[in-house]
Amino acid sequence: MNTKLKSAFIVSIILNVLLLGIFFGTLSPGFGRESSRRERLTAEIEKLPEPARSRFRDKMAQLRAADDPLREQMRQARNQAIDLLVAEPLDEAAYDKQLIQISQLRGQISKRVSDDLKELVRGLPPEQRAAVGEVLKRPAPPPR
Repeated sequence: MNTKLKSAFIVSIILNVLLLGIFFGTLSPGFGRESSRRERLTAEIEKLPEPARSRFRDKMAQLRAADDPLREQMRQARNQAIDLLVAEPLDEAAYDKQLIQISQLRGQISKRVSDDLKELVRGLPPEQRAAVGEVLKRPAPPPR
């Protein structure tokens, strides 16, 4: 094989690999992955009747704004837990204490979300409450 033919063959392989990358990269987002919970929730919120939709959007924006400091604390606590886990020697008591702190932060966020959702549906008619309930249900896992 002469050098021109070898170089043409190598260039052809490289271009085919790039073409495959572009092809798979432009397929539906995630190529088999589920859309994120936030994207699914946003799409489901749009299906709600108007009074419930606007209240739900407003409440979700308030939740995100209020939970940002807690989420940042939880992120820092997780990073500290990882640091404790990989440190030499392993301090099991400190690691367990850090995990308890993470659970407490997660519980605070969950309680805040639950209380806000309760407040959100309090003034809605039963059919709109049922629609909000459908929005909050998790989808069934995809078949394997």
